[in-house]
Amino acid sequence: FFFFNDTATTEIYTEQIVGSVRCVQETALCALASITIHRLFASLLLYDMVWRNPVLIFVIQSVWRPKKTMGMTFILFLIAIIIYATLAYYLYFEDVHGYCDTLWVCMVRFMDQSFKQNAGIGSYIDVLDGTYQEKNPEDKGGVALFGETQNTPEIRWGRVLYDFTSFFIPVVIIIQIVTGVIADTFEVLRNEEEERTNDMNNVCYICGFDRDFIQEKMRNQEGFITHVKEDHYLWHYFFYIAYIEVKDKTEYTGHESYIAECLQTNSLAWFPINKGISLGTVEEECDKDPAVVLQDLQKTLDEVDKKIEHVQKTIEEAEERKERTNNKLQLSLIHI
Repeated sequence: FFFFNDTATTEIYTEQIVGSVRCVQETALCALASITIHRLFASLLLYDMVWRNPVLIFVIQSVWRPKKTMGMTFILFLIAIIIYATLAYYLYFEDVHGYCDTLWVCMVRFMDQSFKQNAGIGSYIDVLDGTYQEKNPEDKGGVALFGETQNTPEIRWGRVLYDFTSFFIPVVIIIQIVTGVIADTFEVLRNEEEERTNDMNNVCYICGFDRDFIQEKMRNQEGFITHVKEDHYLWHYFFYIAYIEVKDKTEYTGHESYIAECLQTNSLAWFPINKGISLGTVEEECDKDPAVVLQDLQKTLDEVDKKIEHVQKTIEEAEERKERTNNKLQLSLIHI
């Protein structure tokens, strides 16, 4: 599938063609497995809707591409859970007794309940004597943040700080990090897709010149369309490559032998990159010495500076004439 120039077009079409073939293969395998093994495999056929929807593909890629960052974030979450489970086991064992008989069980339960509780780990370990006690709205005191006596509640500042930080650090911060990573990756994917789409719509697949350059050289607003449909028509090259592939090698002409050799080595030497007959002197301009190009550019800038100076002088002269005219008018009014 290496039949374009070195722009993003080669990658785009190769991914689309190879991806379509793989999609058909995977669909056939899932259908066969659902018939021969278990019907559960039939549900996997719904993923075909995902691969056919570019937005859903972006969503999946936005999670999969930053897999290293997501993995490190998960490790950070595990570290925070281990720390808070250890603190709860050794400092607030009376609150977690029955749920955390061992430190290992405590870590597993905290990991499981961190995102299931509305208030984080603190709401999960709000227990006494190993049984969960629902708070009565009429009670003035609590069972975990306050002492056991309801008449004279005593605030347990350690538990207050523990519950706040255990909710803020492992839950709120981690969720924000994951959300930010996914959002940034989605934006990057969208920008890449826009660049690829712009490359497909505004750059010639063969020579690599963009729309503005071609239209400027051909002096026609439809020059780019004419160029990509007639001069460098993509499918002409595709069919020519297919013709080379199916033709008997013993019947190759000199040019065909050269192109066949380039195709075998994935060389683009036979492509008219940065060249075009209808573009006039494009090739000559591309082959100019950089020093000569800089000299021409400097000359152009000098000419522009001269024109700007001339315009400034013209404006100054016009202002002087305006002042003289105003002075004459004032004198005329005074005499009147």
